[in-house]
Amino acid sequence: MRLGTVSIHQSVHASRDVLPPHEHRTAYLSLVIEGEYVEALGSTSVACRAWQVRLHPAGEVHANFFGARGARVLNLQLAPRWNAELESLGLSNHDDAVLVNDGVWPALRAWREARQPAARSRLVLEEMVAILLNKACGARREDHAARARPVIRRAVDFLHATQDRRVSLFDISIAAGVHSTHLARLFRREMGCTVGTYARRLRAVHSLEYMRRYPRWSLSRIAAETGFADHAHYTRVFRTVFGVAPSQVRLLAGKILGADAQEADLQPTACRTPTEPRRGGGAPLDIPPNREMRIQA
Repeated sequence: MRLGTVSIHQSVHASRDVLPPHEHRTAYLSLVIEGEYVEALGSTSVACRAWQVRLHPAGEVHANFFGARGARVLNLQLAPRWNAELESLGLSNHDDAVLVNDGVWPALRAWREARQPAARSRLVLEEMVAILLNKACGARREDHAARARPVIRRAVDFLHATQDRRVSLFDISIAAGVHSTHLARLFRREMGCTVGTYARRLRAVHSLEYMRRYPRWSLSRIAAETGFADHAHYTRVFRTVFGVAPSQVRLLAGKILGADAQEADLQPTACRTPTEPRRGGGAPLDIPPNREMRIQA
């Protein structure tokens, strides 16, 4: 379905599917609804898991290796008019392999608007794309900062390793190997947010995994499991990160998971490939359980 400058559709891939290297002529965003896969771009690979969003600039060439459960993916294809926006935001570099961990809500909202179009649906859909691109810009900045600054990398690694625990700035600075005041100043300058803001966002994003894996769990239990003081605290932080309450994300995610299979197709978005995809012929896919998204070959 197309609304204005955005086309939206789903693709479904069977267990162990392999899509050989192919080029996408237009830029697009993809949300993994179910399953997981690895996307190979030259010497770099990106592990894409459920409820994560990947930005693909126009002309990107990649191959896909799907896991044992296959995958179901929501694709938002962007008209060429968006290319200037991507260029101005620094998002047109194919080597960046941008992965957004906190983009599930705008992607789900885009799906809802396309599925039940109304008078303002085009505007809302394009606004959701703009939000996702801004989030991608932030993700790119953080990734570059972590790669360029070992202090930032050590702090980020420690925060990921302790995301279910309460830690102090002194704990993080010791892990990073610098004084706490230096870390606070450097982190804010390079990452665009405070250490505390990053830690809270990380915890809110982590709660999505519990929400997805344990759909019968109450939000209060998810809050407790992910280190929040209580349900109210969890909701406040979640709303700050995602712009909506966790109950809204859970509700809309449930709707897309139960949506009619006829919404999906089996073709990748606007791409050229030298050969036909091999179905079920891929080697076993082992996506590591740790936080690292980019795996250098």
